[in-house]
This record gives sequence, structure tokens and C-alpha cells, in this order.
Amino acid sequence: MKAREILGLAAIDSERGDALGSVKGFIIDLEKRSIVALEVSGGFLSSSKVLPFNNIKALEQDVVMVPSAHSFINRRDLGFTGLTDRLTGRQVLTEDGRRLGDVRDYSFDVQSGDITTITFGVDKEVLGGLWKTAGDEYEISASYIKTLGENIIVDNSVPEETGMNKAA
Repeated sequence: MKAREILGLAAIDSERGDALGSVKGFIIDLEKRSIVALEVSGGFLSSSKVLPFNNIKALEQDVVMVPSAHSFINRRDLGFTGLTDRLTGRQVLTEDGRRLGDVRDYSFDVQSGDITTITFGVDKEVLGGLWKTAGDEYEISASYIKTLGENIIVDNSVPEETGMNKAA
């Protein structure tokens, strides 16, 4: 499932049927390459709540089912090392340093939270660089990812495998 498809979905308490908020983000473990929690908005004038991925009862196209309102934890309970709340916008580079583009989206396994694909885009300059427009997008399997960190480092074969070399 694509990450952007989850944003905005309602989190529903399956015990009581109450809406508990809506998904506003993800907490990702960079080392495990996995979503470890969802950040759920608390509604007007209340803080966000953190829903550990393993506390999700069901994750579908329409809603996120939560066992109960007690399924949430404090953000600090996850720890801080190796966690991020954002992959989109990070640079995608090959092992030899070629910049391929920026992450626009990613997919994950709805059972485990493991990241399965990364979608990155190549911006195109228009009118001699006066502005950029969204160019081509490429989706690669997580198996091509060598490093998931401040930048995403991928195998040198990605440009050839995706057909980027032919498009250039």
C-alpha cells in the first residue's frame, strides 16, 4: 500500500466505533526499513497520538481499525535513535554519487510495515531553469536500497533497471 493513500484516513476504535482522529504521518525505523507507528491527529486543539504498527487491527483503503482508544502510546516510548517521520523529499543517490531524484512516495507491507518500494521523481527545469516542473517518476524495489538515511543510497544498476538512461 502507498504511504500517501493512508494519510488522512480515519482511525476507528473497533470496540466502540468511535473516530479517534486521522492519520497525519508515519514513524519509520531507518535501520529496519519499516514503519513502526502511525501518527494520528488528536483533533482540534489536542496533540497527536502515536499508534504502534503492531497495534493496528486492520489497515484498509477506507479506515485504520484500532482495537481501542488505549492502543496509543507516547512518542518517547518508541525511543529516538534511528527514527524519522519523513522519507519524502530525501535525495536518491546511486552508490557512486549520481543524484537520481527525490523520494515522492513509498509502499509498505500492511501486515509488517516493511517498506517494499520507493517512488522517486526527477524534476525538469523549464525556461532555462526559471522553475521546475514534476518530471518522470520511477518506482524501485526496496531490494535496490543500500542505505536508508538522510539520503537514500541505491544500487548503481537502478538507472539502467528503471530505464532512466534511455529517457535522458
